[in-house]
Amino acid sequence: MDKLQDKAKVKVQIISCMTVGPPTVGKTTLREQLLTDQCNNEPSQQHKRPLSTQVAERKKIFRLAANNNKWNHITSDEELTGFVKGLDRNRNTKFDILTIISATTLTLVIYSYFYTFFHSQDTMIVEAIASFIIIMYHFSPRMYMYMYKNIVSKSVINAVRNKTFEQIPPVSSDNFIIHFKDTGGQPEFHEVIPALVSQSTLYLIMFNLNEDLEKEYSVTYKASEEDTSSGYESSFTVKETILQILGSIQSLHNHATEPGITSNALIIGTHKDKIKGTRQLRQIQQELEKEIKGTDWYTSDAIATTPNGDLVLPINTYNHNDVEIVKDMIKQSTATRTYMVPVTFVALYFTIEKLNKPVMSLNKFKKHAHDCNITNKIELNRVCQYLQDTMGAIRYFKNIPEMKDIIITDPQILFDLVNELILCTFTFKNIRTMSSRSQAERFRSSGRFTKQSLQECDIVKKGFLTADQVIPILIHLSIIAPVGINSKGYKEYFLPCVLFHAPVSVPASMLTVATGYSPLLVTFKCGYTPRGVFSCLISSILCSEGQWVLASDKIYRNQVMFHLTECGHYVLLKNCIKYLQVTITVCHGSTISDVPFPEIQKFLSQHLSIVITKLRYSASKVGHSFGFYCTLEDHATSDPHIAQCISNVQNPHIKCSDSPSPMTASLTPEQAIWFKDDSNTLRTTFDITHLSMVIQFLNKEHYDVATWQQLGLALGIYQPTLNKIESDARGKTEDCLRECLSSWLRQEDSVKESGIPNWYTLAKALDSIGQHSI
Repeated sequence: MDKLQDKAKVKVQIISCMTVGPPTVGKTTLREQLLTDQCNNEPSQQHKRPLSTQVAERKKIFRLAANNNKWNHITSDEELTGFVKGLDRNRNTKFDILTIISATTLTLVIYSYFYTFFHSQDTMIVEAIASFIIIMYHFSPRMYMYMYKNIVSKSVINAVRNKTFEQIPPVSSDNFIIHFKDTGGQPEFHEVIPALVSQSTLYLIMFNLNEDLEKEYSVTYKASEEDTSSGYESSFTVKETILQILGSIQSLHNHATEPGITSNALIIGTHKDKIKGTRQLRQIQQELEKEIKGTDWYTSDAIATTPNGDLVLPINTYNHNDVEIVKDMIKQSTATRTYMVPVTFVALYFTIEKLNKPVMSLNKFKKHAHDCNITNKIELNRVCQYLQDTMGAIRYFKNIPEMKDIIITDPQILFDLVNELILCTFTFKNIRTMSSRSQAERFRSSGRFTKQSLQECDIVKKGFLTADQVIPILIHLSIIAPVGINSKGYKEYFLPCVLFHAPVSVPASMLTVATGYSPLLVTFKCGYTPRGVFSCLISSILCSEGQWVLASDKIYRNQVMFHLTECGHYVLLKNCIKYLQVTITVCHGSTISDVPFPEIQKFLSQHLSIVITKLRYSASKVGHSFGFYCTLEDHATSDPHIAQCISNVQNPHIKCSDSPSPMTASLTPEQAIWFKDDSNTLRTTFDITHLSMVIQFLNKEHYDVATWQQLGLALGIYQPTLNKIESDARGKTEDCLRECLSSWLRQEDSVKESGIPNWYTLAKALDSIGQHSI
């Protein structure tokens, strides 16, 4: 059967496409115009949208079938029909199809091949013939009744009976299916997108050409036209937001096994008709290209270029020719996304779609997989990875005890849950999920809510998941964090991404800090703080349940102050979009020398590594490091910039590349204070004394102990060593993991070549074996 499955593969071109950008740039309008043969030259009354809309609509997936440049809405039944017709076009043998295809597709195959001979007869005759063939093939009337009752929908039967089957284009190399997600304009939701979307996504980054690139976003959210809510001001500019999104997309880890299945972007500037001539447009093009060219994003083909070779496609969303160019660029950008997939995988995907159940038990999922001829554990793991990482069709949180027996077969419910919480913040006058106005006001001002508030969310009210299951999922994804007990005795949770930005003030620089130390800066290889890292970092720190607690209710989405309960000092983390800034406030009666700077730096580094992996960013592409505001002569001017810290034990120093030739200098005492421990050495490497700490971390993050051998190989332990460990431990996985980690910490075999033991190499190894949810 394995040989048959190897032969029975089909070309699939199913693409996840997502629009991102602020409100009113035309995201929804563009999606609507993509579906029309002739675009409206100007917005009609029904197309006009208010300048300030509510935070977001529900995030629904729109299926589009694109054949040549004609796009149409399709249902899941029509998508299935096109797939079956694509099988026939690709000359798959009938034996291959009928042997391994799922009940859904098998039934439709029967209809499609035999209805043409009996189209003049009553539908009952067609159904009887199909029933007879299926029963005879499977020799099991019970199996047929199961298939007919649970899989076959009336719409599939009607598609054949009403002769619409012929009108549906086949899914083959000539066309493709787009799962189009409209994320809404709120930047808050974009903070959690990396944790929720599949790995293979085409992002349409949209912005208003009529907006100054250096202008800070000012967004107003309204529950209705009568809502008088004040405006929301972001401290990030239009240009910074575009560049941050690009850096984040390029940094996403590619877990797909097929080449070309990665995320990339298309930059679209809207409202072309509102700008003043081509000169203004050219200035915008040049300004963005200056920032982008020379970066890894540009050289890795992560950004699609226009027919003229520009990075920005200027359009009027109501212009037919402009919309046609968008269609062409989407098609060209996804040309490499055609990949071969076992028919059994696609059959299971359609089976899940036909059942239309957002949540399914693991046992039922396995049963459906078995019906699709996915019978062994290896194939089951492969199809789970395909459906989750490539298709984005399921989410399986096997490392969460409350979810280990449950498959989320419609990840849309997670989008809707987070969206509902965000809506509750910005449209609090139209209270939906809060039981009282005081709770809504507290959530709006401090991001805090209780489990009782979740009981009113649709995902819980409809019985898809319980609040006790939802909370660990959101904590696992570092979207929320527990923050203690409120005055009424209820446990509260914190959603950082819904908070307002801190008031704009004088930019912090090395000239405005207290004496005795320099602010620590955290930089990333992609050049910007990747989307979601800051808000998820806050959640991860709070989930550690250590001495770091929120200092007060006065916290912001880009600036949070923590109180270190053991020593009494305060740590302020600020997201400056290109980097994070860490500053210290000494508690009353203490001095700078009492602050545990090295412990703070190591603690932040540990949680950054955890968050980067949880958000499915590539550690090699994001790779956080430390730096300071440059103190080199003639560099500490009115334009503060960063000098990277090169932290080797023999000669720790800073390196500034903001000049024709890089310059270096030894760390000043104010900078070195972050890296000095009690023995005045820089200690970044683990040894055997850290064994208990590492095991405790893996247990807390629900690491799958059964993968200890794969982890050992990724850490540099030889297979013979792992075989001896397994023999000595008599197969007990917990003991095997302990001995494997001990060998790693003792730097045996080729550990040094794979990377000395520390948090970074551990995260990279976990990432490489598919444990990227930790």
